[in-house]
Amino acid sequence: MLVASILFLFLSYGNSQSPPLELEKFSIEDIKEDINYWKALLEKRHPLLYYYTPKDSLDQQFDALLNSVNSPMTDLELFHLMAPVAAFIRDGHNTFLPGMATINKIAEREDLLPFEVHFNGQELFLKYNLSKNDSLKDGLIITHINKVKTEVITQQIISALPRDGFNLQLPISALNNQFRFYYHVFFGFSETYEVKGLQEENSGTYLVEGCALDSIRQIRKERYPIPNGHKAISCHSIDSPNTAFLT
Repeated sequence: MLVASILFLFLSYGNSQSPPLELEKFSIEDIKEDINYWKALLEKRHPLLYYYTPKDSLDQQFDALLNSVNSPMTDLELFHLMAPVAAFIRDGHNTFLPGMATINKIAEREDLLPFEVHFNGQELFLKYNLSKNDSLKDGLIITHINKVKTEVITQQIISALPRDGFNLQLPISALNNQFRFYYHVFFGFSETYEVKGLQEENSGTYLVEGCALDSIRQIRKERYPIPNGHKAISCHSIDSPNTAFLT
């Protein structure tokens, strides 16, 4: 089952050198109540719930999801189980995220993965090196992070992201925009990340220290400055609260 395979991957590759997040656990009863509420709400409100996914297949996913809840869980652990079911519906409006308290705790860590990537559907490229190790060059084809193949990492993340039908453009875009966040959601944290990659047909292994978000942002500002005369897109409202323009 999809839920079982996602949980197996997380348990297999989620170990890290750094301590995990300390999060509140919710009771089995509360979790199952929330899952049943979500299913009932989808059945009542979603206009095209079974457009891409037959009802019997979706019912099996929810049954497997409920059966997977056999101990108290944090919202992050529950996200690992629920997000693939939301993706299975194949409607981009069904988006799942952990709670804001968990998201904030991730952002406050001082051992975050300090680079941005581009995934083209097959290979994962280093887009911006925001680490203190300047031997990593932009354009590096990343093949492993902490000894886990990037094929496994990207499949794990994409399987839990919403999509429209069978088109993977939406989850690939989300992976590219929020790779650091989703990497930590599924694979945890390390004081030092081992990055293996290919560049100009030469392979190499690099050690990268985890960083705080403020440090990552400062390095990005210094290493990749916005050219003079280029301004970020901004939104301005005018007289009507329903009207705005972009500049």
